[in-house]
Amino acid sequence: MQRILDSIKSRLPTRSDAFLIFGWCVFLIHVWSIVNILVVLPSWALRLGLFELLGVTSYPLVFALLESILVWLLIILLSLVLPRKVLGKDFVAQAAIFIFFLAILSGLMHFSVELIFNFRLYTLVLLLIIFSIALILSYLAGRSMKYSSSIRNLLSRVNVLSGIYIFMDLVGLSIILFRNFYPG
Repeated sequence: MQRILDSIKSRLPTRSDAFLIFGWCVFLIHVWSIVNILVVLPSWALRLGLFELLGVTSYPLVFALLESILVWLLIILLSLVLPRKVLGKDFVAQAAIFIFFLAILSGLMHFSVELIFNFRLYTLVLLLIIFSIALILSYLAGRSMKYSSSIRNLLSRVNVLSGIYIFMDLVGLSIILFRNFYPG
């Protein structure tokens, strides 16, 4: 039993690497969420007051935080399941590239829903190609120290902005809890 636990622990990323990747997940998902909020904000601003507008924008932010946690947990789980060459040799660089391509993939899917339904086979082939490219680039990123250090440097800078996003999420969560559970 101890041997199994040691094997699992050796496959997990370090705490600092896990936090870097969590910050990257938060950054990518929140940028996407804020862009979507800004698309509908003018129509919301025309019919809602300030407090209603704060409440309505709180929901996507809190959902983005939950989505960030789920994506991060998925990447941690993948680091346990996939071979170390694919995701684990240099966890930060490999996971960052993989998450970046997943974000691009989700953006393409979001903006082309009609095309996805009309051309299902082509869409599936495109998804498999992008997923394969993500895996190949993730593998190659684990082999280059130059790219690894550049990616690590970028993620450490992005984590500052991710902290601001998480703070906004916690404010949004408190607004949601106040709106839904305050007996006034």
